[in-house]
Amino acid sequence: ELAALTRQELDDEILFREGLERSLHRLDPVVKQRLVLNMRFLDPESKASDEALFGQALALGMHRNDVVVRRRLVQLMELALAEGADRAPASAAELGEMYDRRRDELALPARWRITQVYFSADRRKTGSLGDARAALRQLQRGALAADAAVALGDPFLGGHTLPLLNAQQLAGQFGEDFAREIGRCVPGAWCGPIASSYGQHLVRVEETEAGRLPGPDEPEVRRRLESDVQRERARRAVADAMVKLRQKYGVPS
Repeated sequence: ELAALTRQELDDEILFREGLERSLHRLDPVVKQRLVLNMRFLDPESKASDEALFGQALALGMHRNDVVVRRRLVQLMELALAEGADRAPASAAELGEMYDRRRDELALPARWRITQVYFSADRRKTGSLGDARAALRQLQRGALAADAAVALGDPFLGGHTLPLLNAQQLAGQFGEDFAREIGRCVPGAWCGPIASSYGQHLVRVEETEAGRLPGPDEPEVRRRLESDVQRERARRAVADAMVKLRQKYGVPS
């Protein structure tokens, strides 16, 4: 970790010095605005123009020590080096390789659309579980419309009919145990009670969408792969340029 931090610090210093050598600090409006603001902070009563204050800041060497200016020049240099990347359309081989690397990220998880009847732990205290079980027996005895079923429980701020959500989204709203139990529910039938931090829930899965790995030729996936290939080319362009810059400044690679 220390070696990585040291390398990053050295690379940032190289990029900063290279930015100064290319006079980026004189050309960039963000740097100019920062230095002018610094000068006006030092002397709020100054009547000098922005151009005059900018020149004074450069004469004082303020651009060499300001953290924001240094970070800005490093950023500008990284962008400039990335411009050297190949901009040609991604080849089939590049797209295929990127697809193989991104399989886990591209995989679409299973999702469920549910209707819930909610029994508030705050409102019903220890009776929420018993009330939920009694309501489940009533629901299992005869078919009730969604509105009538929901009326057996309590209002829920997040709504009683939820859109298609995956396990992670359900866990974020109700907890991991709730999300795990949803996967065990039989679609079209009431199940539960399922506990959450809010209380007890009776749930009916209205729709399921199986998890799948989309193909590389699906439009959205292809756009993402093409973008990833371009970013990878830019990363390599910066890395290759840094090798030469380290040699220039006498820093071993």
